Amino acid sequence: MNKMLKWSLTMMMIAALLAAAVGCGRSDGPSDASGQTEKQPPANTANSGETKAPEPKRDPVQLSVYQLSAVLTDADFDKYFVQPVKKKFPNITLTLVRNANGTHPEELVTAGNFPDIVFTDNNSLYNQLASIDNRFDLNPLVKQNKLDPGKFDKVAIEGIQMYGDNGELFALPFSINWNAMFYNKDIFDKFAMPYPKDLMSWDETVDLAKKVTRESGGVQYRGIDPGNAYNIGSGLSLPVVDRKTNKAQLNTESWQKVYTKLKEIYDIPGNLPDIKLYGKGVDTFLKDKTLAMTVYFGSGTVARLEEMYNGGDVMNWDMVSTPNFQEARGRGQEINLHILTISNSSKHKQEAFDVLSTLVSEDVQTLASNDGRISSLSNPQLRKSFAANLKSVKGKNIEGVFKTTAAKLPVVTPYDALAKPQLNNKMKEVIGGKDINTALREAEEQANKAIQTAIGKK
Repeated sequence: MNKMLKWSLTMMMIAALLAAAVGCGRSDGPSDASGQTEKQPPANTANSGETKAPEPKRDPVQLSVYQLSAVLTDADFDKYFVQPVKKKFPNITLTLVRNANGTHPEELVTAGNFPDIVFTDNNSLYNQLASIDNRFDLNPLVKQNKLDPGKFDKVAIEGIQMYGDNGELFALPFSINWNAMFYNKDIFDKFAMPYPKDLMSWDETVDLAKKVTRESGGVQYRGIDPGNAYNIGSGLSLPVVDRKTNKAQLNTESWQKVYTKLKEIYDIPGNLPDIKLYGKGVDTFLKDKTLAMTVYFGSGTVARLEEMYNGGDVMNWDMVSTPNFQEARGRGQEINLHILTISNSSKHKQEAFDVLSTLVSEDVQTLASNDGRISSLSNPQLRKSFAANLKSVKGKNIEGVFKTTAAKLPVVTPYDALAKPQLNNKMKEVIGGKDINTALREAEEQANKAIQTAIGKK
């Protein structure tokens, strides 16, 4: 046998030995006691056989939330904001900034540290945020994150859209700040008078107020404090400024009707309040307990009643739907919203939107509904749990809150905040004896001066 043949045979034997060794050492899985190989599923696979992608790691982000003009306690902030966001987005940390001396909107802008998220009411979209050019259109993020605007209450979302000139959506609604007429049952019982009912007209309410406006045992009981002039007029969705001309619209037949009704209420003998208490009927209702009926925002009023209850001051009260003029019976006052928005200066807009989307989720909205906030969502199931956590509301006429629909906002303008105070201030002078026509003419003149001054500064 020549050398070449010997070398070839040697190589073939070595290759055969190596192949046998590899075959003996290979296994599809661990062997059981019988030596049979157990088949193991591939690691990190779903039932479909596809590999599950790991969750991307998110960088830590700290966001500040600015409480501008809507009620938000420390407990509310932790319950509605901090805990739900931490659960869903553990990389996001939230801190609360309150509107106070040194942290007013203009001061924060000047300091260059305006917060990322704003919790406020819808009026602030013009009153404060537009004036400092710090509004942000959420539409691109809404589309990018596939958030359906149709899940919100229609009147609520349309109310926010009215603040945009070209279809902008400057905020998402968190809750609807409801109103009601609260009444002291003890006063009605004292004078053996029937309690108020849902869906009353202002005429019916005035007639009832006359029956419980009395003096007894040296105490003057007042029948009703209806709130300020603008709130009463809002049930008719009355504008205060013309958006096309930027002229005040106060000296009108509709506002004369509102002033006339208010004057009739305050002309009830014994029902005229101290002028310093004008528009503050809820304080008299809760503290002095000498006011039979008052119309006010529900969330804040119920929160105070709950605090009183927990402190041992259990008031015998109930509520009915807010009265309105006969032609608008069934409508409440114009919709007032607690809203969430992102400041234009935020450097973390996507993360801020993650927070907003969490707060308008059904989980958080259920928490808020249980605590006496009307959800901004259109889901009727959320109304069934309304105020479920509030001991002071047990057995009250909760159904009455939902018997009216909120009046739509009139056409809003950047100058409404300059006209409304004139309207309310002049009503005080009517209470003091000034003629209604004169008061409204002067209110309109003063509002126009304030508007022209504001326009001149732009």
